[in-house]
Amino acid sequence: MTPAGGAIRALLEVAQQLAQAIVRDGEGATKFIEIIVEGAGTTDEASRVAYSIAHSPLVKTAFYASDPNLGRILAAVGNAGIDELDQGRVQLHLNDVWVALDGGRHPQYREEDGSG
Repeated sequence: MTPAGGAIRALLEVAQQLAQAIVRDGEGATKFIEIIVEGAGTTDEASRVAYSIAHSPLVKTAFYASDPNLGRILAAVGNAGIDELDQGRVQLHLNDVWVALDGGRHPQYREEDGSG
């Protein structure tokens, strides 16, 4: 990596940390949730899925109550308006807990594993 590339990477990391600090310090904020979308067809599709999850009142209510309802999250993914979405390929992790496998509940997932 060039010196300029390293400086740009460092600047982006600082900017991301500051942006996250603003969110964490927001009035009434009780949780900080990072949404990472992988395997989307395009960057636009990934952004639409993330936005749909982040702005869903049902998802926000579930996380506020420390009860991340699998159906609410998957419904938000489906509500993102992705025409070519293959629901049978949707995977969902909450931190290191594998919640959804191929569009449905992971066989080993238990509700208490995803709360907290």
